[in-house]
Amino acid sequence: MGLDLDPKYASTILSPVNYQVFHKVADSRKISLKDLWDLGPSKEAISESVRQLSKAGLIGEVPSSLEDFSTYYVTADGLTAERQMRRLDPNLLSSLVR
Repeated sequence: MGLDLDPKYASTILSPVNYQVFHKVADSRKISLKDLWDLGPSKEAISESVRQLSKAGLIGEVPSSLEDFSTYYVTADGLTAERQMRRLDPNLLSSLVR
């Protein structure tokens, strides 16, 4: 099985923090920024990851007047990327996320 992950998603998803955040949002379907911060390594790293994933169109935001309570959800493009990643060999995927 080859790399069947669309390159427009791969460059964003395959960084370790982005991969972790994306999977948490995709598994939860929607989650607050405050809950994402619990993933670590830092609030700043998670917030930057959220910005990158949002810019790539993989997750969307329902803003709140308090940043902590903004909610993130997986978009249609994010669902496509998630399906593509599930089809990849787990060993290949783990070797790509570094």
